[in-house]
Amino acid sequence: ITYRTNNRSVPYRGELIVTKYRLMFVTKPPDTIQVLVDVPLGMISQIEKIGGQARSNISDGAAYGIEINCKDLRHFFFGNAKEQNQRRNLLDHLTRLVFPFSISKADITNPLQFFNVRIQIITKFQSK
Repeated sequence: ITYRTNNRSVPYRGELIVTKYRLMFVTKPPDTIQVLVDVPLGMISQIEKIGGQARSNISDGAAYGIEINCKDLRHFFFGNAKEQNQRRNLLDHLTRLVFPFSISKADITNPLQFFNVRIQIITKFQSK
C-alpha cells in the first residue's frame, strides 16, 4: 500500500493497519522518513474508491486506491496496484467498521420496532 501526500511526488510505501477503533499507516524500514498516519475511525466522514475503468490508461499508482476524508478536514489517499485486488476488500472492511448500521426500508416504515429492542435491553439492565 502507498500513501501519497501533496508535498511529495514519490509516495510512501508501508503497511495499512485497521483495527476496530483506528486506521494506521506506518512506513516500511527502507524509507528514511518515518510516516505515521493515525486516524480514529469515528473521525472518518467519507470513504471513496478512486480509479478504475475511467482511468485505466494511467499506470501511476496514485490513480487507483481509496480516498478518505475526515470530519476534521484531513484528507488521505492510499493507493495500491490493480493486480492486487485489495481495494474492494479494504473498502468493504472499512465501511463496515466506520458506518456499522444500515437502516432497511422496514426500519423506516416502522421506526418504533427498530428502537424498541434497544429500549427493552436498557430496561432489563435498570431493573436489576
